[in-house]
Amino acid sequence: MTRAQAGTGSEMDDQEIMECLLDNDGSTRDINFTPAAFENVSLLISLLIDDYQQGVFFGPGGEQVEFESKAVCSLLGKEAGTIYGYFESETALIKKLQLFLDWPEEGQCAVELSFFSDDLQADFKIERFLSQLNSWWDILKAREVFVRYENASWEWYNPNDLGVFYHQTRA
Repeated sequence: MTRAQAGTGSEMDDQEIMECLLDNDGSTRDINFTPAAFENVSLLISLLIDDYQQGVFFGPGGEQVEFESKAVCSLLGKEAGTIYGYFESETALIKKLQLFLDWPEEGQCAVELSFFSDDLQADFKIERFLSQLNSWWDILKAREVFVRYENASWEWYNPNDLGVFYHQTRA
């Protein structure tokens, strides 16, 4: 299958996006948002904890953090750092979801949500996925969102990079 790239002038239709999401090639699908304000990242964390109710977090030093939004959000913005989260729910659209937060700068936090195609519900519908994606994007108030195949050599926030199959911007 050819992976169409966002920003090349050839937009993918919903069916092509769905094929990319369901492609069982062994790599994750990564949803990346341009850096967001810590207060908005805190709102996303609270929503994910409410939606999933099971999971684990690890703080900047690799220590396990209580699966509770106040405990996790208290770590945001304290020096440069990272947080890893893992969520699980048999009823969520994405049954197993990973969260990566990275804040090299003051006031802004990079957000990545990752999942394997096998972690999508059997009755997966692209409309529901895009609705969920837009909900997370609205909460974060990020300028751009990318959905891509996992690619270690991805040039951050480049919509034309190999593997990007969905990209949206807002003013």
